[in-house]
Amino acid sequence: MRHGLTRQVIRLCACVCTAIGLSATGAGATGCLEFPTDVPQLLFAGDGYPSSAIAVEGDRAWVAGYGAIRVYDLGDPLSPIPLGTLPLSGYVSDLTVVDGSLLIGISGYGLRIASLTAGPVPVLVGALPFPGGAADVVFADGLAIVAAGTGGLVICDISDPAQPQVTATLGAAVGPVLAGAVELPDFATSLSGRDGSLWLSVGNTGLIAVDTTAPLAPAVSDLVELPGISYDCVLAGDVAFVAGSDELRVVDLAQPVPSATLGWYLAPSGPRSRWPVTMPLWRPERADSM
Repeated sequence: MRHGLTRQVIRLCACVCTAIGLSATGAGATGCLEFPTDVPQLLFAGDGYPSSAIAVEGDRAWVAGYGAIRVYDLGDPLSPIPLGTLPLSGYVSDLTVVDGSLLIGISGYGLRIASLTAGPVPVLVGALPFPGGAADVVFADGLAIVAAGTGGLVICDISDPAQPQVTATLGAAVGPVLAGAVELPDFATSLSGRDGSLWLSVGNTGLIAVDTTAPLAPAVSDLVELPGISYDCVLAGDVAFVAGSDELRVVDLAQPVPSATLGWYLAPSGPRSRWPVTMPLWRPERADSM
């Protein structure tokens, strides 16, 4: 998926929070949580190529870097076997495997579709450029739904991979956004699905829920304003973990509209390249700061 490293970090934090039973009450009792001492172990250090996105299905992995998608056999995770390379121009921001096809989101371009049925190396069969390019792609009910940066939200019919078509858009515009709106207040960076709705990380705004029950007429259904720039979002039940420009926000989506922010994790930046084990990371959201 898009932002491979960012999304892995968010999921790791989500797992940590779930394991320790994170809640607004529990977090507030101590004021902070300590970073866990157990860390994942590196099994494979790569083959020297920079990468921007990854998709995995079974024992097969597709890894994108600038100019190519490389395919690996993961039968032995300690020693992945390269199976081939698909040359591809542009910066690949996201990879998604769907029903024998590989959906390829390309920044500044749009969507490309490759068939996975002809052999180990994907074969390009379709392309669909649109404004803003593709930052993140999800698949739902036969449709590819794309966070298209400055192009907003783009919904594509990919029932015929060789001839994908745009069926609806939710454009980006400058200004406030209300429930039922048909525009986004800023650029769309990522997508996550929940209960028939899509949650978008939207630039300088935060999280926006889009009702896609009528896929030809998507509309905004909820808004969670967050400080800074929201880059990526991963859902764990009723909790959203949002990667921002300087922190990881934790949002309770089970609350009535508008949803409530539970708190945030301080993220290291600049010279603080590592988190000390005793560094207090968790900060509960106070009522007077909402």
